[in-house]
Amino acid sequence: MSAEDDGKTEDPTGKKVSEARNKGMIGKSQDFQSALVLMAGTCLIWMCSDKLVGGMRHAMVESFMAIGDFESIPGKVFDIGRQGLIGIVLLLMPVVVGITAVSLASSISQAGFLWSWEPLGPHFGKVFGFSGFAKLLSPSSFVEIGKSVAKMFVVGLVGYKVAVSHYTEYLMLADMNLMQFTHLLFSVSVEVILKATAVLLIIGIFDLVYQKRKVHNELKMSKSEVKDEARSSEGDPHVKGKIKALRQQMHRNFMMKELPKATVVITNPTFLAIAIRYNQGVDRAPVVVAKGKRLIAERIRDVAKKNDIPIVEDKPLARSMYDIAEAGEEIPEEFFAAVAEILAYVYSLKGTRAA
Repeated sequence: MSAEDDGKTEDPTGKKVSEARNKGMIGKSQDFQSALVLMAGTCLIWMCSDKLVGGMRHAMVESFMAIGDFESIPGKVFDIGRQGLIGIVLLLMPVVVGITAVSLASSISQAGFLWSWEPLGPHFGKVFGFSGFAKLLSPSSFVEIGKSVAKMFVVGLVGYKVAVSHYTEYLMLADMNLMQFTHLLFSVSVEVILKATAVLLIIGIFDLVYQKRKVHNELKMSKSEVKDEARSSEGDPHVKGKIKALRQQMHRNFMMKELPKATVVITNPTFLAIAIRYNQGVDRAPVVVAKGKRLIAERIRDVAKKNDIPIVEDKPLARSMYDIAEAGEEIPEEFFAAVAEILAYVYSLKGTRAA
């Protein structure tokens, strides 16, 4: 049953994809990686064939020459074996290093840098439980079996075609010396492996696309799951709304507490109200004590009247300052001149001298 049949029509979120990666659930093709490794190994052996054959022949000659007298020197057989083993390792080192590098590069290109122990942990429920049995009979299992049979058939067919193409050369084997026979055997073997690997690589590319699409479909989510994850990640919208309202209420309470300290209130005249405080010698610049619109603006005007705070109507200034100035902060520099004129007017009303 597909994800769409279960109502899972939404693409997986980044969080679910990340969790799946941590569990080792990624779209990765083992066939693609195996084909690359096999091709790299074959190419490296073919490129290093002269050196490998020469090294092997030299090691065999040295070993056979030492067989006649190894008994006269106690422990020499171990030295010969050790030297031979070291020689073989040094000969095969470039091939082994190249294959390892290709394997790592192939794995990283498919899944990126990923280190997770969870897939290696024991999951007895999946093995012995009903889920394991169901997975054994799932469509994906039959797809994997079909892929294996197809690969065996294709590789066998390619090998047969290559072998048949050299039929005339096989008829001349009786007239060949050992070197010619070895060269023919080596060249045919390399051709079979390279052509079979090329076919396996094409199959691996299709398998890689299939595996990534398969994992993507398995990770699909329903609309309710997407909403639930959004709630758990960002919080319940109702709770966030209550928290926001509580913060706004606390901010208003703080403004109303500081409002009696204001020097002047600038209005729009009824829609907006901004209370400004400036104490000479204390404040470096005028400070916005409180601001608000509609009901809050009306409340600011009421508090100002009760505390004998001058109210000055200036529509352009009130409108501009409301969008830029914030409560508890100094007014921006572009409003210094306009506010200074209003403060000077207020000081003149109170019979004091403006700064």
